[in-house]
Amino acid sequence: KLYYYDIQLDPLYDEDGETIIGLIGASTDITERIQTMQDLVFQSHIISHIAESIHLVQVETGNIVYTNPRFESVFGYQEDEIIGQHVSILNDPHEADPQATATQIMGALQQDKYWHGHVNNIKKDGTHFVSYASVSTFTHPAYGEVWVAMHQVITE
Repeated sequence: KLYYYDIQLDPLYDEDGETIIGLIGASTDITERIQTMQDLVFQSHIISHIAESIHLVQVETGNIVYTNPRFESVFGYQEDEIIGQHVSILNDPHEADPQATATQIMGALQQDKYWHGHVNNIKKDGTHFVSYASVSTFTHPAYGEVWVAMHQVITE
């Protein structure tokens, strides 16, 4: 196992203050911090390269706070373009009122903490498609309670 340390060294001068006669140092074991960072980078790579579209919605506001690259590709948005938008923007208005669809799904999530089913979606360019979505709830350290949704396009 590798161990990592943060080491700080300061010179110790003679009484004239001109000649270094030694070093004063302190070290801190940062192995756990480095391992956590490596784990986060690994998990980030997985989410960035997974075949499904993933987005995170802050429960308190209903706004999208994260999308993976596959989501942006499938829904036709540029990186971070949809961040801050209400999740209802993804629902196809030709099939049902987008807000009503979002309210129905959000209600199920409030009650059961989990939801899955077919959703009529709309891309940024207006193209309609159907996806199978699986949504679950968890607590995020920065956003509080969030819903993480995974979409698979099933239009065919």
